[in-house]
Amino acid sequence: MVATKKAPARPDNVDGIPVDPGVETWSNTTPSLVHLIKIGEYGKRETQLVYGERTFTLTPQERRINQSQCFDAKNDPFTNGTLKPVALLDDEPDTDALKANPNVLDDDDVVALFKLTGEAFNERLIVITNMTAVDRLIEVAKRPATGASVGQLETLKRYKKLLSGETDEPAPEAGPEPLPKPVTPR
Repeated sequence: MVATKKAPARPDNVDGIPVDPGVETWSNTTPSLVHLIKIGEYGKRETQLVYGERTFTLTPQERRINQSQCFDAKNDPFTNGTLKPVALLDDEPDTDALKANPNVLDDDDVVALFKLTGEAFNERLIVITNMTAVDRLIEVAKRPATGASVGQLETLKRYKKLLSGETDEPAPEAGPEPLPKPVTPR
């Protein structure tokens, strides 16, 4: 067996400045695995698997390649809340749109969301259009330190059902089926 050495951990990027110039830093906010296409030597496409709760880097061109592979915009992991930007390049044309994306919530946004009450909470929630982001909000709302009310948690659960296409109506109660009509053979 080959002995491996753990790479030293990079210091936290608290300033939001990319560690490598020309590279964006993203984080997988879900426990799921995300498949990415990266460009290797001589323009050869390579596969990178990003496990849940991990941070990774890629160039803006590689991000755009991955975004162009999505058939539907709601499945784009860079805009639907699956991946969260940690550090973006300011001189890219789509940086402002990525930063303003309502489905991407950092920890400060989540805390601010649960401080809202009533109609303000509902108005902020309605702009979130992705199930992954709502699932993350439900998990955070269950933590006592968050300070989310029971009503906010129930609203999140109902909103998740609405996004998935389920209804709030209870299923019809199962009752006794009518007995079959007797038939006399001839």
